[in-house]
Amino acid sequence: MEAWMRVLRITLSTKNTAGGKVWRKVIEDNDDGVGLNISVSGDKYMSTLKDACSIKISNLNYADIVEIVAGKFYNVKIECGYKSTSTFTIFDGGVMYITNLRESVETNTVTILCASHLVATYGQQRMNLSFNSGLNLYSVINFICKAGGITNPNVSTQFKKKIIEDIENCDTQNVADWIAGKVRENGSYITSSDCIGNSYLTMFDASKSDCRVIPLNIENMIFTNGFPKMTTEGVTFSVLPIFQFQCGDTLRIDNSIIQIDVQSQSDVTKNFAALLDQDGLYIVMQMHYELQNRGNDFYIQMNAKTRSRISAYLQRSSRK
Repeated sequence: MEAWMRVLRITLSTKNTAGGKVWRKVIEDNDDGVGLNISVSGDKYMSTLKDACSIKISNLNYADIVEIVAGKFYNVKIECGYKSTSTFTIFDGGVMYITNLRESVETNTVTILCASHLVATYGQQRMNLSFNSGLNLYSVINFICKAGGITNPNVSTQFKKKIIEDIENCDTQNVADWIAGKVRENGSYITSSDCIGNSYLTMFDASKSDCRVIPLNIENMIFTNGFPKMTTEGVTFSVLPIFQFQCGDTLRIDNSIIQIDVQSQSDVTKNFAALLDQDGLYIVMQMHYELQNRGNDFYIQMNAKTRSRISAYLQRSSRK
């Protein structure tokens, strides 16, 4: 069926040159059944420092390989989805390393290692700034992002009520390091370096509100490895890539579809049922995706924790 014909598109681009010209190279399968083999493996976290992925492309001709390896492509965007439904950007970041490996006489494989823009691009810019006490944290975060080259941060207005009590220094730090330090100091702050809404930084206080609340059920989502399952690590499940999820999203899941799989005596003592959220709210902590245009893998795996338990923990942490 055409509805399930995959789209997996890699767009490599250069930085702006002196003349303002940006060179792009788009890599995707064709429709004749003999095109490229593309595979993508990546992870997303509630962090400004960890998001990364790797891309492997086989069956490229020699001219394309030379162009990719020597072309000074600094940016990479990965889009996925289905031809007759929709596609979305699952990764938008910077190229860290490109290599070419000959796996056999017939096949060359180009591997592209990628990191978020906060690490790969803006992480290269060190700042030497200080702020006096009395400023609100919202203004400080936005100023630091601007100084670090991030023009459209998605920062919650909650931080307007948070006043800096001491002189704030960010000598020799980059934006990602400074934000990560704020999260370590305040356990309720949630950050993401994902590319939702063309913003490379999302930051909010999870003890006070949610970033997004997304209903998830069997009508609007296709689970690829059975229904969601409750474990000691939270609710885990895999879905087809038909929606642009983000770490920090709050999912509203009908508890009746969550499996509580007890297979041993030790599992009985864990009381998984007590981990269910009364309102069916679970916050996405980590995501892993495997995307192949020709192989068996084409899914996003998510781990989400009980929102009520996280809220109670975050409120305790924010009071310390």
